Amino acid sequence: MAMKSLGKKHGNMAVEPAKENEMYYPGITLTQDILPALKGKEIEDKIMLTVEAKVCGISKYGNGEIEYRLDLMKAEVKQKGE
Repeated sequence: MAMKSLGKKHGNMAVEPAKENEMYYPGITLTQDILPALKGKEIEDKIMLTVEAKVCGISKYGNGEIEYRLDLMKAEVKQKGE
């Protein structure tokens, strides 16, 4: 399966007008204890993160949006371009 950009424009989110066209990217927070391969990485470094995850929750909203909660089971980090 091909990689897909996860970026989404703020659009209708409640943000100041100057930031409406900025891209929002979902994020995760991991400690070095959980993923030691992140040791030594700096802000703005690009990595390739491969994750095995299990869907553990699904929320459906009135506007038709569906949100998935994932438990991250395993992960591998590579330098971008490896």
